[in-house]
Amino acid sequence: MTCVGWHLLREFETGDDALPLRRFMDFSKFQHLMNTRTLYLAPASAFNDKLEGHYTSRDYEAWDKQLADWGFDSKGREMASNAKATVARHNQAAVVISCWTMANTDDARMWEEYTGSPPEAVVVETTVGRLRAALGAGFLIVPVRYLDFVEHQIPREHSLQPFCYKQNRYKWEREVRVIGEMELGKRIGSPREAPVILSTLVAKIGLHPKAPHSFVDSVLQLVRQMVPSAACEVVRIERNV
Repeated sequence: MTCVGWHLLREFETGDDALPLRRFMDFSKFQHLMNTRTLYLAPASAFNDKLEGHYTSRDYEAWDKQLADWGFDSKGREMASNAKATVARHNQAAVVISCWTMANTDDARMWEEYTGSPPEAVVVETTVGRLRAALGAGFLIVPVRYLDFVEHQIPREHSLQPFCYKQNRYKWEREVRVIGEMELGKRIGSPREAPVILSTLVAKIGLHPKAPHSFVDSVLQLVRQMVPSAACEVVRIERNV
């Protein structure tokens, strides 16, 4: 990564290469992964959680108190707070993320939230090691840490550390995220499509338990066409979700 001080974020990465990861997606997103051989990373500004990349309210209170102790008046403290929020919004647009989960394949909420629970949906299974090898250097693979944004603070050694944290209400996601920078020369807020080696990335593909036979055939045909040498399984998830 070219980000200044990026090494400070490496401590948040998982070192467990055997950790299983899954990504739930509808068929159009799966087709995109297969056909382009790229992993889509969205800018954090596109996420529903508008606190992505922001410090907690407790952090802002601590900063305000520190400035007050230093003799800054209310106007000066407000300007400082607004400046920090502006930096966070810029980072939201400049940082790109691909969301994975440690949740099981039969997790009903994951199917519903990330695919709309249609029968034509898949879950791609991999491991941290596979994901790292498929992407190559230049990305962070970080298990998200969850906390109370009212009671707790986030480390402040680097302005991108907030992307390693989310509010407690998202704890059910059990998210592990790939974090990268927007490509040079691209307009800020643009997504990034990172080339991947499909045969390295994909360990198994799970099909929605209610997937019609025609959809099963479509997935099998696509996998055989795009990754003929891949030793990956294509299986139907047994439990109803």
